[in-house]
Parts: sequence; C-alpha cells; structure tokens
Amino acid sequence: MNINEGQNNVVMKNCRTLREYSRFVDMIRQNAGRMPQRKAVEKAVRDCIRKNILRDFLRKHKARVIKMNMLYEYDEKQHRKWEREEAREEGRKEGREEERVNTERERQRADVAEEELARYKARFGTL
Repeated sequence: MNINEGQNNVVMKNCRTLREYSRFVDMIRQNAGRMPQRKAVEKAVRDCIRKNILRDFLRKHKARVIKMNMLYEYDEKQHRKWEREEAREEGRKEGREEERVNTERERQRADVAEEELARYKARFGTL
C-alpha cells in the first residue's frame, strides 16, 4: 500500500495516525532536499510538534526518532534502488511484449507475402 502523501486518500481520511505519519515523512523528504538528513529530520520533528502532527508521539520519542535518521536514510537509498530495479524490470517486460507484437506482425506480413507469391505462381507458373 502506498502511504505517500496524496495516495490512498480513503485510507488516509479514515486513519489520522497514518495520515500524519505520511505528512511527517513528506516533510522530511522536502527538508532533505535543502539540508543534511539529520537536520531535515530535526526540523520535521519540530514543525510537526508545532503543527500538531504526531505531537504526542514525537514529544515522547523525539530523541529516538532523530536517532532513527541513519536507518531512514538507508531505507530511502534502498527504496530508490528498488524503484530503479522495478522500473528496469517493467521496461524489460514492455520491451519483450513490444518485440512479441512486432514478431507477430512480421510473421503475418510474411504469411501475406507467401500467399501472394503462391497466387502469382498459380496464375503465371513458377519463376
């Protein structure tokens, strides 16, 4: 299930904690584009507490969440790697399907040419 912000709106609408977690992760990602990973997490934690996003949890577990930064960073890199691998595999599947369709099209053209040649031979004899 995709829990990125803007995805699975029905689930997110019905589960505040999941919706807030999704927002928290999105804030980290946005921050990470402008600052080091640890600072991005620290800022997201502060901003979420201020905006009442996972406030109680983050107040209670702030230090642990920030320490998890290295794990998050690793997971983010791994996630990107998996996405690239999935995209490559999808491209390979599409390429194989395209090749199959092209091969079938060429086979049909060859059959038509063979039929035309057979009609020509029947009408005019062998070459």
